[in-house]
Amino acid sequence: MGKANLLSIVPLVPAIEMEKAIAFYTEQLGFNNHIRDGEPLTYAGLKNGNVEFHLYKTSEKYLCEWSVIRIETNNINDHYEKYKKREFLHPNGKLELKTYGLKEFSLLDPNGVLVTFFERN
Repeated sequence: MGKANLLSIVPLVPAIEMEKAIAFYTEQLGFNNHIRDGEPLTYAGLKNGNVEFHLYKTSEKYLCEWSVIRIETNNINDHYEKYKKREFLHPNGKLELKTYGLKEFSLLDPNGVLVTFFERN
């Protein structure tokens, strides 16, 4: 019997408007919607390469506004150039090298969740 290892993490992210959130992540950020549950929709799974998270329906706006998804990437300059033209960057989310050594930028999803892309230097 082999040693038990942790393999991945799939965070749950709140969404008030599920369809708008799914459209944002699939159409704007290139994720695939591979799980849909509930009628009306209350749960969804989104995946892009090795990055996966699930959305859950909530009516509590503060849950969205206090939630953050951090996505590690490479070629962050290319991502930033692509997304800054789409006008959903966070007002304070411009691309910059942070004092803690990560280069990052942030945007907001339609429900107010902060999505931060970062690259290690």
